[in-house]
Amino acid sequence: MAGSIWMGMTWWMWLWVPRGRPSCSGGKRWEWIFSRSLLRLEFLSHPVPSSRPIVRLAPSLAVSPPAVSVVRRDCERRGQEAACLSAALCFRATSRTPGRWDRRLYLQFAASLDEWTAGARAAFDGAGQRLAPRRLRLTVGNVSCEQLRFHVLDTSDYLRPVALTVTFALDNTTKPGPVLEEGSPTSIRKLVPFSKDCGPDNECVTDLVLRATMDIRGSRKDPFVVQGRRKVLVTATLENRKENAYNTSLSLSFSRNLHLASFTPQRGRSVKVECAAPSPHARLCSVGHPVFQTGAKVTFLLEFEFSCSSLLSQVLVRLTATSNSLESNETLHDNTAQTSAYIQYEPHLLFSSESTMHRYEVYPYGTLPVGPGPEFKTTLRVQNLGCYVVSGLVISAFLPAVAHGGSYFLSLSQVITHNASCAVQNLTEPPGPHAHPEELQHAGRLNGSNTGCQVVRCHLGRLAKGTEASVGLLRLVHNEFFRRAKFKSLTVVSTFELGVEEGSVLRLTDASRWSESLLEVIQTRPVLISLWVLIGSILGGLLLLALLVFCLWKLGFFARKKIPEEEKREEKPEQ
Repeated sequence: MAGSIWMGMTWWMWLWVPRGRPSCSGGKRWEWIFSRSLLRLEFLSHPVPSSRPIVRLAPSLAVSPPAVSVVRRDCERRGQEAACLSAALCFRATSRTPGRWDRRLYLQFAASLDEWTAGARAAFDGAGQRLAPRRLRLTVGNVSCEQLRFHVLDTSDYLRPVALTVTFALDNTTKPGPVLEEGSPTSIRKLVPFSKDCGPDNECVTDLVLRATMDIRGSRKDPFVVQGRRKVLVTATLENRKENAYNTSLSLSFSRNLHLASFTPQRGRSVKVECAAPSPHARLCSVGHPVFQTGAKVTFLLEFEFSCSSLLSQVLVRLTATSNSLESNETLHDNTAQTSAYIQYEPHLLFSSESTMHRYEVYPYGTLPVGPGPEFKTTLRVQNLGCYVVSGLVISAFLPAVAHGGSYFLSLSQVITHNASCAVQNLTEPPGPHAHPEELQHAGRLNGSNTGCQVVRCHLGRLAKGTEASVGLLRLVHNEFFRRAKFKSLTVVSTFELGVEEGSVLRLTDASRWSESLLEVIQTRPVLISLWVLIGSILGGLLLLALLVFCLWKLGFFARKKIPEEEKREEKPEQ
């Protein structure tokens, strides 16, 4: 039979040839299947090699110290402080192959650190992330070990352990040797975690304390006035009073009327601080990454500049410290510091007035046509010479107009505006009696204290740096009033005030708030000349003329001189 041969047997037979792991020698493969009373011999048609020893490897990998300290550095590698570790790689070889054979064998292995991670935070001493293949001699039944020394330079990614991977295989390059048992491991991997140095439980309980002060002070009733000063300084101190604080961050936010000019650590310069700007008025900084150690303290100097475009009534700076470590609720209140001050701005404004007529003469009746006098213009101008963009300015013009009995001596005829809107309000009442036309020689001045004033109130538009707003006031002079009045000379004083709207953040100085326009009015009187004086003057003039003619005649001024040619002509007829 070509398939199989059956032989009945009544005795036990034990013979074992492992299935699936034959050795090749060029013959046929025989497989024996045993039972208590039956022996079956199967003949297989494919070739069967001769057997080789089969071994099983049991690898082990122990790292010392078992964790990488984030804080401590115990060696120096590549000119940098590092955490050094040692890994004991051990192999135990066993075999169930009977008989006599050479139980010495060789193993080849290779090792790598963080093989799937970009960047070299860990490396073998004298090598890189990969260790060149090595050869190790083993003896069946014994344990052989090899020391792998490596170091960790960067501990910032402390949440992800360092992976140490070793791959191995039997080395039969020089002579045929045993083979590995099916299912025997060919690699080993060890994850080395990071130690937070926070006691046996490795849980850090921290206490962050944050304080901040500002170098200006101001309240609602007494705000700080921003004049030529353009900067404000904030000093902040962050301290860790308990265990290590991991991934500590400092969040900074400030009001829109501030610009952050600089953020400088002062004390604790060894603490690394890196900041990012998620928005124009916020910063997010990592402090001492990866760990802000126990007892560490760092002081920051924050320098701000006042914004020229955004004017607010308050400056506000808020800082908040957080970390990935635990902190009890009782100590969270001091993780936030806020400092603020109420302020007002003193802009650099130039308020001026200019008039087209400063002097006016009043002539008596009959000299000039009857009717109102000339019209003149007073121009009010506000110029912004500073950097602040100002708004909410108001010009109030007090124009003397009405005397006793409701008599107008000046009247507003037209208002011309540029970047402003104006409204004419009711007449004001003076604190004393109105000036009487018959008593103006004792007044000397017409102003808001003795006349009723026409009031023009103008709200100016937004003034950027280098821009201006102007208001032109056209007024008429009433000649009738001044012709009836008794005076020689008087001055009409118009007053102009520059103010701000209620609740404004601007504060104006007295020098920039007030302006005046003066109009001097002079009354001319006719001069009466006596008739006798006029006749005497004429007669005197005639006598003076006659005397002058007589004197000239006596001096020969009127005698006509003959020229020589005429004299010769007269002499010839005589001859």
